[in-house]
Amino acid sequence: MGCCATCLATPCTCPDDFTKLVGKQWLGTLAGSLICAVDAARDIASCLGVRPYQVVVVRTQWSGGLRGEGIEEVIFEEHILPTPLVTGVANTTLTVQPIGSDEVDDVVVKEISGRYTEEYLRGWGPNGELIPEDQNFYWEIIFPRGLLEPLRRRYSVRKAPEYEADNVQWTVGLVKSGENRTRSGKVTPDE
Repeated sequence: MGCCATCLATPCTCPDDFTKLVGKQWLGTLAGSLICAVDAARDIASCLGVRPYQVVVVRTQWSGGLRGEGIEEVIFEEHILPTPLVTGVANTTLTVQPIGSDEVDDVVVKEISGRYTEEYLRGWGPNGELIPEDQNFYWEIIFPRGLLEPLRRRYSVRKAPEYEADNVQWTVGLVKSGENRTRSGKVTPDE
């Protein structure tokens, strides 16, 4: 065995009892203990009005027992707080379809509180259970429009959420998907 590249000793005299964080032990570290303080600091942007987009996770359920069958109803809706930073909104484009036009869009949502879990951000159950076959899960970004009703756009998670421990935040890439809810929040417009 050769000389250690770090301590230059043979045999190596480097300590072998390095910290190994398992499960939720990370929450007990200095970075983990800063989550509440960082959230309070990020909320200042909302108080100042410089984070105008509301970010919401929505779960719907179909009455027919499978996605797309029966009537779809909202069963869960929650704002991601403190309000995260949404980037890429200016990239929304329209594509021409045989029956009209449709929006195409990728956005990135940053500075999501470290108190959330990857399972929650993906719409899974707390133990990693996938979305039931009679439910939909999606993100919604609500765009302010002055005196008009805000515009809601529906998104799906594009890839696994990324946790950035050094910034105590999640970053999630979203892609435009499905039909938007009505401006008042109904799943389907009135007939």
